Amino acid sequence: MGSGTEPSDVIFELHRIAHRQFPWQISMGMAPMMRAFKVFGEAAVEAIVVRELGMTVRQFLLLGAAVGGSFLKKWGMSTNQDYGVLGISREASDAFFRRITCTTEQLKVETAKRQSYGGDWLYTWNPLEATPLVSFDPAFPDRVLCPIPRYLIRRASAGIFYDLANSAGFDHPFGDSFQAYVGEVIKATCPTPRFTALVEEPYYVGKRKMHGVDWVLSDGTGHLFIECKTKRLTLNAKTLSDYVALDRDLDVMAKAVVQHYRNICDALDSKTRWVPDGLPIYPLVLTLEDWFIFSPRVAEMLNKHVCRLLAEIGISEKVLVEMPYTIASAHEFEITIQIIAQVGIMSVMAKKTAPEQQGLSLLPLAKNDFKEEMQHINWRLFAEDWARMMPDMPDG
Repeated sequence: MGSGTEPSDVIFELHRIAHRQFPWQISMGMAPMMRAFKVFGEAAVEAIVVRELGMTVRQFLLLGAAVGGSFLKKWGMSTNQDYGVLGISREASDAFFRRITCTTEQLKVETAKRQSYGGDWLYTWNPLEATPLVSFDPAFPDRVLCPIPRYLIRRASAGIFYDLANSAGFDHPFGDSFQAYVGEVIKATCPTPRFTALVEEPYYVGKRKMHGVDWVLSDGTGHLFIECKTKRLTLNAKTLSDYVALDRDLDVMAKAVVQHYRNICDALDSKTRWVPDGLPIYPLVLTLEDWFIFSPRVAEMLNKHVCRLLAEIGISEKVLVEMPYTIASAHEFEITIQIIAQVGIMSVMAKKTAPEQQGLSLLPLAKNDFKEEMQHINWRLFAEDWARMMPDMPDG
């Protein structure tokens, strides 16, 4: 299935097709900017942002919004502008534009590096994702175009990750911030006393310290055990026909799934503060970015790793039947949790974990099976933070 010596696998190819097509089918809106504001704006993470980017997360996002807004009105713009009204120095704004701008010649060179004339030609990475603005006139290098505005929105929000990924001390606070963000989403959508949410609390198995489940959301119908992971699917795993890179990433995901099952088993054995009550348990591994585990072949590859790892730690594969796991992105969770808030945990998750639905994502389930509830979705959570981030932005 892709090394050149194995037969073509159409079912496996669905994985690459999904990563090529699905992102374009997701309405961007302003949610990515708010997510970035909350996750990268947490104090420990923002200290790294300021150190590496020379500005706060809010300033970076404001610049992205200002530039994006400019391209909604005209085909080009000049980067030689004063953004002092946003509290951003000329030095900082110049650094921002240097990060996201390339020349036409640089674009040609980067494109040539990525070009392919084999089976990967449809899936090669577009350099505009990293530098969505193009300086097209050597005589006036400040004049730029934005061929694909969607790339600009992503680069100026979730794309902050790639500016920080190799920074010293980034990984741990970044993971903690994402976990805290998930808790904020839960708090904003699932009110007490109907729902209760328990945050991770370390416990001991003998002398071994365990960190436990990140969040347990409960109501009178069931329990949603949530594990938060910031691990992204690597570019090669999304785009190459050789499945080695994908298999390597799936092994990482499988370790997260099995770690989650081990924590849940400890909770069921009364080793944590959570008290078993016989209600159904739904394991959810929540990722910051979409993995699109859509192809049945990819799901098989993942489950093979999960079964192997479960056996290594002595947990029966029965857990996969008794408590089927779900992998979902933060984007899906922000919407689906609002469906759960309306109809309850079991009403949503029992459908999602039914055999015929296990290969599907959370969002299609919400849109197809909960059309009435989708009418009541708040597409702009965290109104106070919106006002703080962009005070001049209307609420509508």
